[in-house]
Amino acid sequence: MSKYVAKAFHPVNGSQEDVWEGFSWPCLFLGCFWFAAKGMWGWTVLSFLVAVPSFGVSWFIFPFFANVLHASSLRKQGYLTEKEWHAKKTGGSTQERSEPSSVADELAKLSALMKQGVLTETEFRSQKAKLIGTPPVQQAPAERPLKAEAVPPIDNPTTPCPMCRKQIRIAWLKVGENICPHCGGKIIGE
Repeated sequence: MSKYVAKAFHPVNGSQEDVWEGFSWPCLFLGCFWFAAKGMWGWTVLSFLVAVPSFGVSWFIFPFFANVLHASSLRKQGYLTEKEWHAKKTGGSTQERSEPSSVADELAKLSALMKQGVLTETEFRSQKAKLIGTPPVQQAPAERPLKAEAVPPIDNPTTPCPMCRKQIRIAWLKVGENICPHCGGKIIGE
């Protein structure tokens, strides 16, 4: 009834998730808790709300399409197939024949990544120099004022995610394992 299909790989940290198709036995026995364990919070709430008035009868219906929902959820989170993951690791392409893109197209892609916060300005300049074929321009660090200024207290201190480098509020982190709300990577709180 259920059949193992493949593994899906997280695009940042490479963690693996099994992808199945067909009837989900774990969903049958665990119901809404299966959705919660998979991080599918919308389906967790929905399956619980449907299970209450139906006296749990819905737990016999959800397993028929739970694996499809899980695979769809992984793709929405940016998980890669084995072929895509291997291509990313080796620097290859997932397509057999791809047309070479122009330098202008590549620069536009890099610019978009920088605007999204994926690349820093230094990384952008370095990649731009590689594309154009010139050495990267080293920018002198900005001079800081010598005069001491009062630093206002920080109401919401943040720390960068070790995976995606986006800022996360420290108040959100708990001791133990946490998940970055931006990239889904695991963070260990101290």
